[in-house]
Amino acid sequence: MNVCPNASRVLLQWGFDPRRSRMVTAREQRVVAGATLETVVRVDCSNFSKTYGGAFYFAHRVDLHNELRRLATESQNPAEIVLNSQVTSYDPDGSVTLQDGSVHTADLIVAADGVHSAAAKVVVDDASPPVATGQAAFRFLIPTDQLASNPDAAPLLEDGIMKVITGPGGRRLVWYPCAG
Repeated sequence: MNVCPNASRVLLQWGFDPRRSRMVTAREQRVVAGATLETVVRVDCSNFSKTYGGAFYFAHRVDLHNELRRLATESQNPAEIVLNSQVTSYDPDGSVTLQDGSVHTADLIVAADGVHSAAAKVVVDDASPPVATGQAAFRFLIPTDQLASNPDAAPLLEDGIMKVITGPGGRRLVWYPCAG
């Protein structure tokens, strides 16, 4: 996950701990030509905290979620997190009904129900349907020690640097460190 400065600034104000969540501070972003591995574009991220009031971080999704959960549940007014529960209806008054019939009301409900969101249709009366683009994204993790032991991949490893390696037909590989 990428946590840009506008988001990290808010998270830090809430007491979010980047070290506990094993985030990696971005030093630089590069666009790299896949055929030559030459850098085409370079963005210096090292002064983002000073410039934007928050750093640019790379994070593993689970670590980010765990730290957000800690903040939400260890506060003075702890949140209730309900998992593995299918929502059958949303009400714009701030309540949801679950498949088991229970109704939950809150000041904030996070509807993380994806591209075919039923919540969006309640919040935005005329929610746009998803449109197929013919593109797909695949996420995977490769342990750094495995990359470092590969003579072809090892020279590409640089701490705190995101590389967008471009290929034919708009294909690209986005590579960045996460999880400390």
